[in-house]
Amino acid sequence: MNQIVVALGCRELSFCPCATKFLGSVREGFSQTGYGENLEQSQRELLFECDPIGRLLIKLNRDARQDYAYEDVDRLLSIQRQPNGIGKQLGITEGKLEYAYDLLGRITQEITPKGVLGYECDPLSYRFHP
Repeated sequence: MNQIVVALGCRELSFCPCATKFLGSVREGFSQTGYGENLEQSQRELLFECDPIGRLLIKLNRDARQDYAYEDVDRLLSIQRQPNGIGKQLGITEGKLEYAYDLLGRITQEITPKGVLGYECDPLSYRFHP
């Protein structure tokens, strides 16, 4: 197992990446251990599942699952968050983030239950918020 240690000021993060193939998709995960300013230790584990062409399908952590959906032309359509029991105790709610695109494939909107964030592009396709 490879381990990557990164020191950031008073914080040290340790990553243990791994990958296994199953049913035509790839599942990757890592365990992260951090040390705060008072040398308290915290740990986080994430699990990622990707399809055969490398698109992220599922992200799992200790408190929620996020499912990613794509269009046939490979654009991200939505991210759906489903909290588990721990997440619900922490106050994490179910939510969905959706994306809209123009005819050139540029993102035009991020749509959430709380509202819509719109984007426009200048003639050189640089994105800005109107």
